[in-house]
Amino acid sequence: MDRQLAILAQNVLAALAIRGQRIVCAESCTAGMIAATLAAVPGASRHFCGSQVVYRNDTKILWLGVPPAILDDPTRGAVCLETAQWMANGVLAKTPEADVALSITGHLGPGAPRGLDGVAVLGWAIRTATGLESRSQHRLLTSSPPDETTPLALQMERRLKRQQEAVAMALLFVLQQLEATSTS
Repeated sequence: MDRQLAILAQNVLAALAIRGQRIVCAESCTAGMIAATLAAVPGASRHFCGSQVVYRNDTKILWLGVPPAILDDPTRGAVCLETAQWMANGVLAKTPEADVALSITGHLGPGAPRGLDGVAVLGWAIRTATGLESRSQHRLLTSSPPDETTPLALQMERRLKRQQEAVAMALLFVLQQLEATSTS
């Protein structure tokens, strides 16, 4: 595992431990890599509940309750702020033992729709006294996109690098959200 990802995972789990909280995830473009990164830390199960990999739109609808109207709307779709919020809220609602949820959706290429290549959207949900509170943010990956004209091995290598970058962004996002909720 990448050293940076291992350190970020340790930091996320330590921050959750300090707060006495547990996290659950809903992953699309990272396809379970956030879960694998967190679970690689010994003792992760004390603060990591698990992750739902919802790679396809139908799975987002059936497992997390993302409204089809959002996913079918060409101005919103699977990679938008609303989808990320629905994913975070949905996975948290289905995981009573979790206090917070992280979601990620995005297009890592190749073949992403115009304007969406390298876009990741992160969602966050937290239980409050009045219900669930959620927010989401767009992020742009900096690593090179896979190119459909290059050999499959190179496409896979570039895609893996993008997935790792997305995981790092997501874990940093968790740390930022935990910090924000502890100071508010």
